[in-house]
Amino acid sequence: FYFLNRKDFGASGVFVEIFSSLASVASDVYDSDQNEFQISLGMSLGRKWVNRSGFTFETFLGAGRYLLDSEDGNEAHARIGIAIGKRF
Repeated sequence: FYFLNRKDFGASGVFVEIFSSLASVASDVYDSDQNEFQISLGMSLGRKWVNRSGFTFETFLGAGRYLLDSEDGNEAHARIGIAIGKRF
């Protein structure tokens, strides 16, 4: 969902998004390395800029919560990113 949307370039400006992720996480429980599969849901807040040539630049920051029980007690994760793209 975009806030402060400028109509001349389409979807750009400040946004809020809901995300999901699938991950293979290395777990070090009881001195034995194990891989666990995790699923998470979360929310991010970000900003997207679009120039007149259609190039996009986006930054975002969010947090998610794992839905499956974790052996090492981790329940949450951060989501931080920068994206560069081109609209066609």
